[in-house]
Amino acid sequence: MWCFWAFVMERFCGSLVPAVKSRKYPFTSLAHRIRDVAQLSQIKLLYGLTAELDLSSGKDMEETGFAFEDYPDIRMVYPHRTMAVDEPLRKKIASYLATNYDVTRSQALKFIPMELSLWGKLKRLGGGDLIHARDLVSTYHISPDAVRDATFIKYTLEVDKNQNRRNLPVVLQSKPFFGQVRKFVALTVPPEFPARRDAGAEEIADSVQERTVLLAAVAGVKLTRQNPLGMVYFDAKSADLGSVSEIIDIATIECLAGRIQDGKRWACLLRPEVAAKFRLIQEESGELNEL
Repeated sequence: MWCFWAFVMERFCGSLVPAVKSRKYPFTSLAHRIRDVAQLSQIKLLYGLTAELDLSSGKDMEETGFAFEDYPDIRMVYPHRTMAVDEPLRKKIASYLATNYDVTRSQALKFIPMELSLWGKLKRLGGGDLIHARDLVSTYHISPDAVRDATFIKYTLEVDKNQNRRNLPVVLQSKPFFGQVRKFVALTVPPEFPARRDAGAEEIADSVQERTVLLAAVAGVKLTRQNPLGMVYFDAKSADLGSVSEIIDIATIECLAGRIQDGKRWACLLRPEVAAKFRLIQEESGELNEL
């Protein structure tokens, strides 16, 4: 339970530190900050001004981020670069397209230019996560230990339950995966590019025009165990986070994932689970106070 408390307290203390403007009276600055935050929260609740008085940086990103028609709930955020990519990455993108679209791998390569549009951050609307791409956000290369790592994610893919049994029919099931985002790729395909294999009639009709497919180049990890609390682990030695292992559509990304080192292993911690446990702690604390 300590890790859940540590997560919440560290985030709260981190929000107070920038308010310390006086070296002589630091605690006065902290007290004023807590008072101002409490007053602002009450004004939001009393007058229904939550959206209008939202001073978080996430709101600015939602308004200034770049929108794509096929991804209405997502905004791509700077840094942005158009640069040449290596051949292994192009081949991995081609393999992804061949698996999910009605096209062969060699045909897919013809639609992938040598220079691709790369984005450094992805923002989910409605107060969702801000996910970073490790290779494009310079902070991780300058001072990686000084920032909170927002590159590790949980995503869900459809896999064949009988993939190791060729004689059995294909039975798809959703399976969770974890990995680190290295790049976000915006691939613009022409009207002649085919629709997805599982596309509906409306999507097939929309595929006759130029469109953009948003992809994430991910360094995946292999999960080794799950504890009684539902936390999953991966082995630090077997995880090659420096190279891209697979390409996924950003629509399959569920949320950011935190990591806690446990010896030679890492435990994956999801923010929705932390928030749920924190609310439970608050409710139990309130009930005890009433008693």
